[in-house]
Formats: sequence, structure tokens, C-alpha cells
Amino acid sequence: MTAAAVAYVGLFGSNVPYSDDWDLIDFITGARSVTLQWLWSSHGGHRVLLPRLVLLGLYKISGTDFRAGMYFSVGLLSAAAAILTWASARMRGGAASLTDLFFPLILLHWGHFENLLWSWQVTDVLPTAVVCFLMAIASAYGLTPNPIIAILVALGVATLPVSGLVGLPYTPALMFWIAIMGFVSFWHKRKVLAVLLWIATVFTGIVVILYFRGPRTDIPSFPMSIAHWRLALRTAAQFVAGGLGPVGWQAGPKARDAIALVLIGTGATLAWKAMRREKLPYRTGALLLFLIGSGCLAFGFGLGRSGGPLQGRYFAFAVPSWCAAFLAWRICLRPRIAQVLEATLLAVIIAVTPFNFLAGLRYARNFHSRMERFRADLLAGMSPVQLVAHHVASICPCPWWHFPDVGLGRAWHDLPPPEDGSPWMRAVSFPEIAGDLRKLHAAKVGIFAQMKPDDPPLRDIAPSSMNGFSIGRAPGGRATRPEDLALVITPTHPLYVAGVRIHRPADCASSSLSVASPDWAQLFWKLPDESGYMAPHRYVFVWDPGKTEQIVWIFDTIDQIAFHIGDRNVQRRLGPDGLPITVLLPAEASAALISWSHLGLVKSSQIRWPFNEVAAVLSVVGQAE
Repeated sequence: MTAAAVAYVGLFGSNVPYSDDWDLIDFITGARSVTLQWLWSSHGGHRVLLPRLVLLGLYKISGTDFRAGMYFSVGLLSAAAAILTWASARMRGGAASLTDLFFPLILLHWGHFENLLWSWQVTDVLPTAVVCFLMAIASAYGLTPNPIIAILVALGVATLPVSGLVGLPYTPALMFWIAIMGFVSFWHKRKVLAVLLWIATVFTGIVVILYFRGPRTDIPSFPMSIAHWRLALRTAAQFVAGGLGPVGWQAGPKARDAIALVLIGTGATLAWKAMRREKLPYRTGALLLFLIGSGCLAFGFGLGRSGGPLQGRYFAFAVPSWCAAFLAWRICLRPRIAQVLEATLLAVIIAVTPFNFLAGLRYARNFHSRMERFRADLLAGMSPVQLVAHHVASICPCPWWHFPDVGLGRAWHDLPPPEDGSPWMRAVSFPEIAGDLRKLHAAKVGIFAQMKPDDPPLRDIAPSSMNGFSIGRAPGGRATRPEDLALVITPTHPLYVAGVRIHRPADCASSSLSVASPDWAQLFWKLPDESGYMAPHRYVFVWDPGKTEQIVWIFDTIDQIAFHIGDRNVQRRLGPDGLPITVLLPAEASAALISWSHLGLVKSSQIRWPFNEVAAVLSVVGQAE
């Protein structure tokens, strides 16, 4: 299974940053210095101090190979499977069993496609592997007051709150484990060890408190309520079922409920066993803490993602729940019943493994082909802004949604999600990646050293009736107020544009990712062959403090542009006069192109030239004449 996972990364992994990988570019290239403040800073609600250090170290060792984190994740999952297999055998007195095949089968299949093909996922695989490591110790040694074991446990638990949100739900329960080990050590006259464990408990608790303190404006805020607890429980059950791989999410509600009941029943049985005067090494109580942590993680996902999309990277996060149950059956049930349950779970994971591999193969083929197209265009001479225009949805998918449709007649929610598990793109964003591409070029990192860093010369055109544009409001549907309608800009004929420059109104609000906040803006564009505005031809951004303009790169023929700003006072007064938008066209022929379009002498949709090639422009001019 380890060899298969290594081959998977070798065949389909790409030496190109993907999504959150781009947040490390400044530190990889030396544009910014690594500081404790940055290491502890929030990343989408996660504090990933330790994984950030690990990734920077991996890139340093590998010569900035963005596959380093992928291989490291394989190593972590392989090590987790190995130590759980060892712990399971030790619980039998050292005897191995075929049922222990369960651990590598559930941890190393290709259904973990996002975790295996995304270097940044070290931030989530690392705490998952640490939880598995601690679980193995709990299974093998329980609360035995062995100094080396106790120190390893204390260090492992201390890493969880500095490794991101995945390990955080386990931390309170496992802090209790450390504290109890301290009391057991004190009872056995090991007072120094007891004091050290209690200090570790207090220190970890302080880190957990600090985790939730301080500004974290990078978190998109969406409504969450305990009132919808049934939906939260259903989502939690779906999350736990995903621990078996992509097939788990496709199971029906009854199957997911049965899966949840198995785990809940295991936890209840463990609790009953622990209360019946359990003696050293207290394995039952220790494993119960892991099931409690798993339950907190599952319910947290259910509450935070109620009815929302779940991502392929979540499959690995639910695996510790199944591993804890597998190990717990042997100590809380009769041997024959435990053997039957272990064999049954192994049979289930064997049955779904081929489907997990196929799901991973579907995703990998799509992911690899998109990354290879990016590489091909980079090596063919596309500039940074052109690469962003054509590939930003592939190299850095936009995670934001729930922004209003503003009456443009789109059907975003009618679009089926990709069957291969690729991100469901309703919008694009992050044009600043063009600057990161230049930094990689300047640092001579990989293929980026061969990139053409200079962008094509462009010219700004202010849309107006004099330039061949009509300006009005979107039809609106049910919406009637101007602040709820997008401003629509339509050229006389389809027009090839490089991008759109949006100027920030002087009194525009800033700055939060909340949909309810007025500081965001969005731009839409429709292609000539589209009946309406289709995904992902929609750009969403936030007016950060100090930002005065935003360029949306398109480099395509457009039929219409629509603009909508979250500040209702600003949106209400938008009109043909004082429009905060200019259209970017090729500098060589933009004025002539607008004039021809306005006079109806040529359709711009027929003009598709490389922007830097004057000869191609002249050729088009000759054809038009």
C-alpha cells in the first residue's frame, strides 16, 4: 500500500503550487522573513505553526520541490499504519493477525487523493498521524507510568493545538490523559514525572486558549446554529462514513446512520467497561478518550458544514474513529465477538478499496491534466497574467461562495459537482498569484525559471456609449432595488479583452470575508457562446485595507460584463457617469478595435491574436478591411 501511494504521487503529483501552497511563496523565495508572529497567525481559522515549519524545511531540503510535502504525507500515513499494526499485535501478546490489514488499507488507498496530491495537506495529515501514534501508545501501554512513554505522550498532545484544527478537538480529552498519567505517576512515587506531566497539561491548555484569541479576519463567516442539530448529526454521520473513503459518502442515509450507531455503541461499551473498576494499564479509559475526541471532531464538522459540501481531504480525518473502534473491540467485547467485528470491518474495507482506488485515479487524471496544461502554457511563453487568466481555477481554486446572484439569470446551484472530486468552482479569485509567479521566476525555482515574466502591453478604455458600450442594470427577476442589481456593460459586438480594472470607490467599506459585510465586490463575464453567466466566469474579491484597485484578468472574447459591489450605498448610485471600471485591451489596436465594433464593421469575436504580436494585429486589420 505504501508503494502504491508513492507511485500515485510519482505518476500524478505536480511540481506546481496548488491552492494554499501559494501562501508560502514569499517565504520560499525570501521575499518575507519567517517570524513567530507569522507562524502563529491564522490561516483560514487554522493555526498551523508546526506544519508550516515542516513544509518550509521540506522545501529547503528538496530544492523547492512542491512534491516534497506529498511524499512526506505518504510517509506519515505509512508510519501511522505501521504503528497501529504493531499496537494491535501487541494487544494480542505480539501475535499478528490478517485482520490488521485493515490499517494500511484504510490509511493508504488512493481515495485520499487530495491529501496525497497536495503538498499543503501536511497541515492536516500531520495531526492525523500524531493522533494515530498516540492511539497506538494508548492501546499498547494504556496509562502505564513509564517515563519515556509519558514524555512521548505529553509531547505528542502538545503538538496537536499547534498543528491545525484537525488535532484540536482531540486535545482536551488527551490533556485529561496526561493529567491522569501524572496522578498515576505520583501514586507510584514518581513525583518529578508527575509534576512534568501536570506542567505539560497546563501548557497545552494555555495554547488551546490562545488558539481562539486574537484577530482572525481571514475566516469566511457563515451562519451556524445548534438549532439545526438534526442536520448537523446527519452531516457528522456522513463525515464519519467518509473515513472508509469516497464510497462512504455515497452510502445511503440508513447505512450512514448504522455506521454512526456502531461507533456510538463502541464508545458506550468502552465507557461501561471503564467504570467497572478497570485496573492498570487502563487501556479502556485511554481509548475512550480517543473516541470522545473523534466524536467532537465529527460533530464539529457536522455543525460547521451542515448541508454544505464536504471535501475529499476530509476522508483521512475520520480514519482515527475507525481505528479506535477496531482496537477497542478487543478490550471491551468477548474475544469471539471482537474477532467477528474485526473480520467484518476488514471485509468492508477490502470491498470498497477498488472503488477508492478508482476514485483516486479519476481525480488524479483530471488534476494532472490541468496541471500539465498550465506547465505547457508556461513553457510556451504565456506571461504571468495570462497564466492566471486561464489557469487560476486549476492552480488556486476560489473557496468563497454564498454571494448574491444579483439577477443575472445564472443557475449555479443547478450545476452538478464534478464526479471526480475536483473543487466545485462557482467563482475565481486570487490574481495576486501573478506576482507570486514572478517571484518564483526571479528565484529560479523549477520550471518557473523558464517563464516569460513580462506581461503584454495593454490600454485602458473607459466603457461609454462613445466607445461602443451600453450600460444598464441587470433584469433582476424578483429584485427591484438598484442595490440588489448588477450593473451590466455590453459592447456592441463581442469583444476580446485582456481584463477589467476595478477602481475602489472612495467611501467603500473594508474589510472582512463575511457575506453580510459590505466590503466585497464581484465581477461576472459572459462569453458569446453562452446563454447566461456560467461558472466559473465570476470573480469575487475583498477590498483589503489600502487596496485601491483590483484587476480581473480574462484574456478571452466576452459578450457582456456585470459588476456588483457589496456596499449598497455605492452600488445604488452606480451608473454610466463615474463608472469605477475600465476595460483592458491590447495596446497596439485597442482604439481601432473599439471604433470598428461601434461602427459595426467587424465582429470582435472573429479577432483572436496573441497580444504581443504586432504582425498578427496587422493581419487581422487586413482581413477586416
